[in-house]
Amino acid sequence: MDAAEAEAPPRRLRLAGIAPLHAAGPADVSFLDNRKYIAALEASQAGAVIVHPDMAARVPATAVAIVTTEPYAAWARVAALFHPLPPLRPGIHPSAVVSPDATIDPSAEIGPLVVIGAAAEIGPRCRIASHAVIGDGVVLGHDCRIGPHASLSHALLGARVYVYPGARIGQEGFIA
Repeated sequence: MDAAEAEAPPRRLRLAGIAPLHAAGPADVSFLDNRKYIAALEASQAGAVIVHPDMAARVPATAVAIVTTEPYAAWARVAALFHPLPPLRPGIHPSAVVSPDATIDPSAEIGPLVVIGAAAEIGPRCRIASHAVIGDGVVLGHDCRIGPHASLSHALLGARVYVYPGARIGQEGFIA
């Protein structure tokens, strides 16, 4: 992501959360990256708005414009500051079923009712949520997050991969 720039606010500004343009208040950060919503930008009560340089002039005088060529990426970073992941709780939940020949890094978190198959490898700082199934021989690189009820088979995942809740990786697709 490229750097973002903002002018110094005319008053002391304390931001406490994130919100969409239409709902944001003076203590919220919002963003815009679609010209279709310029009217919402101009009417917004947000304390700060992340925008592309092309739209910086449309930010209300009551808000600080945070200008970047990548508003979506900047928004994701700001949102993560206000809503960080809970701290990792290394260990294997007692209700998890783990094959004796699976390799699990001690820094990984294995949630309740997770199933980990034979010869699976779980890398450092991985977080596997409840009811996920990691099939035989599946390899997860470091810092992967596997959502609840996801299942993986026949897969080698690199570092920092996020598999969303309920996703199926490595299985057959729809069969008529």
